[in-house]
Parts: sequence; C-alpha cells; structure tokens
Amino acid sequence: MNTKRLQVTVDRTRWYRGRTSEDSKLYNPREQRLCCIGFLGLALGCDEYAMANIDTLAELSLNQYGTAPADMKKAAREFNRAHRNALAEAYLVNDEPEYTDKVRERKLRAIGRSMGVNFKFVGKETSCCAK
Repeated sequence: MNTKRLQVTVDRTRWYRGRTSEDSKLYNPREQRLCCIGFLGLALGCDEYAMANIDTLAELSLNQYGTAPADMKKAAREFNRAHRNALAEAYLVNDEPEYTDKVRERKLRAIGRSMGVNFKFVGKETSCCAK
C-alpha cells in the first residue's frame, strides 16, 4: 500500500479564495493568484500559463485548444478521475465567502487527506480576497 501523500504548498499571499466562483480559476492571471486546486495543479506538474483562466482540472485535461502539454493534461485527467467528488467539494470550500481562512484551511486539509494530498498553508495570513 502506497501511503506517500502529494505535498501541496499553498502560499496565502497568492491564494485566490473566499469569492464566488465567477473569477476563481486554477490560475487567475489578472490577479496573479491560484485557487487551492491551482496549487495542487502545480504539484502535479502543471504550470500557471497552462492553467490560466481554466476553471477545473477536468477542464484543463479536456482543453484541446489550450496550452497545456499532453503530460500535464494526462496528470490532471488521472487525478480528476480518481478524486472527482473530493475536488468538487474543494472548489466549493475554496470559493465560499462565508468561511474564515481558519475554517477554509481546516476543511481543505480534510478534503486533501481523502485524496492523498497534504495541503500546507504558508505565508502571511491575508484577507480572503474580499472586494
């Protein structure tokens, strides 16, 4: 049994969270921020440019017109297939405007554990990107 967890470091200063999902992307180039799953995408070998303005790992893996190389799409597709439901929950938690960061981080760590992911939150705590 493989117990090795994927290590995902979320830099709070670049973390896009706490807003409704309209502008929440794996990587939002206008704000130069990533959602929590964007940081997971980085850990899977995806780059920011390939994730720009993409909503989900599923969309990244299917985007035939995007810039992601085949190996990035494959990594995103395989992870999405294995963890579709947990990822859906993570997107919702990431974007929920009512959560404090403390609550959001706790929930994301729990979701991460269910996917074999260890989310580590670093950097100065900032506001949840509220407008």
